[in-house]
Amino acid sequence: EKLTVQRIGNGKWPIYVVDDALCPNILRLVQSTYAVHHTEFYVDENIGFPGIMASASHLAAWSKPESEAKDLFLRIAAGEHLTCLVDAFNQLLDHPAPFNQQHVDRLLQDAATSLDTAGIARFSALNRRPHSSTIHIDEDNYVINIHVLPGNEDTGTSFWRTKGRPNGTTSVEYCGSIYGEKEIDEDSAAREHCIRAVEVSLKRLSKLREAGKRPLPPFEKDVTGVWEKYHHVLTKVNRAIIYDGDLPHAAYISPKSFNRLGKGLTTRLMLSSFVEVRQQDGAESMSFNIEL
Repeated sequence: EKLTVQRIGNGKWPIYVVDDALCPNILRLVQSTYAVHHTEFYVDENIGFPGIMASASHLAAWSKPESEAKDLFLRIAAGEHLTCLVDAFNQLLDHPAPFNQQHVDRLLQDAATSLDTAGIARFSALNRRPHSSTIHIDEDNYVINIHVLPGNEDTGTSFWRTKGRPNGTTSVEYCGSIYGEKEIDEDSAAREHCIRAVEVSLKRLSKLREAGKRPLPPFEKDVTGVWEKYHHVLTKVNRAIIYDGDLPHAAYISPKSFNRLGKGLTTRLMLSSFVEVRQQDGAESMSFNIEL
């Protein structure tokens, strides 16, 4: 694997980019016509991104017994891809990794208890024009998106900060709790402002939809007027993009890719995982000091 760390924004937040994230045989199976396109997926017409979406365990249950596809989905549902990423961190990072094998083991244990493996491995494919894309957070989780199919190199993940705070202080890039030299009350105020911005932007999007409008996904600008974009990471086949879910983020959909999806010319397939990193775990991003 090839790992690079991008430090973005005023807070120098780490974004981990791992190329060749999946082993060649797993990637080949995921890309295969049978495993991806001829396996039954749930279709939810009410979500912002219409297309196929299902956990690896559901796909394993729907796959033909003793098939390569069934074996593939069982391996991914068991977190094999996350263990590979932990190994890559251990080999290539010279500082603490954002999550480790203990976090992966806890995720697997929680999934076994709840019988829900969507957090370990969720496949989603954007294969039509998206209804919308919201700037949002995934609290207390590291997000791992592995892009699988070619033809979408002009898409990715974008990162956003609030446009400004009423008291005139600088904008906020992070909705989580920060521990370090900053005072707790200042940390709490920034977090409250950030979370409030997420809520306000969602309400404004809802009002636009209720008025019969179809706002475009946030590309360079946010139609709600709450956020400003400060960074994006482009996708690549077999590239994992890993980041702290408390950073406000959205799918990065270029106008060209938006038009391709509208014509049904491409499919943007991702394998997504969500590794919970609680405050007491001491994840790296929670120890940064930033100017708020």
